[in-house]
Amino acid sequence: MANPTPALTPELESLLATRREGHGMPRPFYHTDALYEAEVRKIWYGGWLFAGFTFEIPNPGDYLTFEIDKSSMIVMRDDDGEPGSKRGRPDR
Repeated sequence: MANPTPALTPELESLLATRREGHGMPRPFYHTDALYEAEVRKIWYGGWLFAGFTFEIPNPGDYLTFEIDKSSMIVMRDDDGEPGSKRGRPDR
């Protein structure tokens, strides 16, 4: 699940350079799509995520779902009773 973090674009490096320690973030931090996408990749797709407890899916065929940005995830207990997950496609 871990995705390497791509290098920041000059636009994002310039934006990050405007941040001042001990102050709120400048307005563009809340309105820049490229920064949002970089944060999603780094934070949400950068490692393991807690999806739920196994007791929430006690029986084969039980499942739970959640969304991260534009991706859907499903955690399901298979026919052998083992939990597993799949990442859905945003275009479906």
